[in-house]
Amino acid sequence: MHDERKALRQIMAAVRLCTMQREKSELQLRHVLQKLQLAEQSLQTESVSYRRTLAQHQQFIARGVLLHPVMQEQRLLALAASRTAVANKQRMVNDARQLFQEAQSALIRAKISVDVTDKARQRVSRVVEQQAQAKELIDIFDAQYRQGGSLGV
Repeated sequence: MHDERKALRQIMAAVRLCTMQREKSELQLRHVLQKLQLAEQSLQTESVSYRRTLAQHQQFIARGVLLHPVMQEQRLLALAASRTAVANKQRMVNDARQLFQEAQSALIRAKISVDVTDKARQRVSRVVEQQAQAKELIDIFDAQYRQGGSLGV
């Protein structure tokens, strides 16, 4: 019975540890979700800016307005810089999504660990409880027998 109680204490410690890991995973998931949302908002803002710059450029071309070559080069450089910024923001969103998926996986693993250790705790608790009940029944039987009780036959 001593071994079972020791195993129960160890399992209880494992349950607490797994619960703390699950809570840590939940916090990490929330943090990564916030990063993902910020990255998506930043991408959206940069995309709007790029589309606006592109639309302005296309309007000048459609009107047939001829710009000085230096101004034309500056517009093209601004357009290219804006496109590069959009690509960078897209990479940031992709990285944030990957981190989010990893955090979700870690949370799922942590939840499974909590469930498994809790089930083990329940099983060992039942064994300890059954052994305690069996010992109590034996003690009751011994006490009745010492007092002259029948053997139940």
